[in-house]
Amino acid sequence: MQQIKEGDFEKYQKNWKDKFPNWEMYVNHEVSPEQFTLIQGLDGDTSIKGIDQILSIVDELVSSKKRKLAAYLGIENFFIQDYIQEIINDLLNASNEEDKALHFDRKTLVPPQKKIELNFEQEDWDGMNSEMVLVMAEFNTITNILSGYNDDEINTLKRRVINDYNKLSGNFKERLYNLTDQYTTTYGNIKDDEYVKCVKSILLYMFEQCLIGRKTENEL
Repeated sequence: MQQIKEGDFEKYQKNWKDKFPNWEMYVNHEVSPEQFTLIQGLDGDTSIKGIDQILSIVDELVSSKKRKLAAYLGIENFFIQDYIQEIINDLLNASNEEDKALHFDRKTLVPPQKKIELNFEQEDWDGMNSEMVLVMAEFNTITNILSGYNDDEINTLKRRVINDYNKLSGNFKERLYNLTDQYTTTYGNIKDDEYVKCVKSILLYMFEQCLIGRKTENEL
C-alpha cells in the first residue's frame, strides 16, 4: 500500500490529475481501517473501494452490462443459474400451497411444436417455436437446480405456478405473458431483460412439462 502511495499516486498527480481529478483505488479484499486512512490522507479527492463496494457496484449494473462482465470473466452460465434459483426461491417462499404431489413424467411429454399448435393461434406458431428453442437451452439448468430441492418443495413450486396461472383469464398466450409480468414485477425488475427471460423460461418449462396450458388427447 505504501508503494502505491509513493509510486502510482505520484504518477497520477504528475500525468493525469488535471484531466481526472478524482482518484479511486480498487482492491479485491476488505479495506482495513489503516488502508482507508492512508488513501483518504492523500492530496486531492481520493478514495479506496474494497470487495463489498465492488460487489455493490456490480449489483447495480443493468442486466446487459452484467452479462458482458460475466462473459468476460467466463462465468455467464453461473449468472443465469443464480437468476433462475433466485426466482424459484422467491416463488417457494411466497407460497402456502400443500396439495398432492405432481410428478414430472418425461414419458408423457409431446414435442413442443404440437403443444404450441394446441395452445397458440396459428399466427404465433413460428414466433413461439423460435422462443421455445431459445428458452429450452435453460431447461437443463432448471432441472439441475430443481434436483437440489426435496419433493415437497418441488411440488409446492409447481402447485404455486398452476394456481397462479388458473387465476388468470384469457388464452394461454395472454396468461403466459401476464404471469411473467406478475412474477417479474413482484420479485425482480420488469426492466431487466435477463430476469424476464428467466421467469419465462421457468414458466415454459412448466408448459413443456404439461403442467400449464391445454393438454393433448393422450394426457386427458
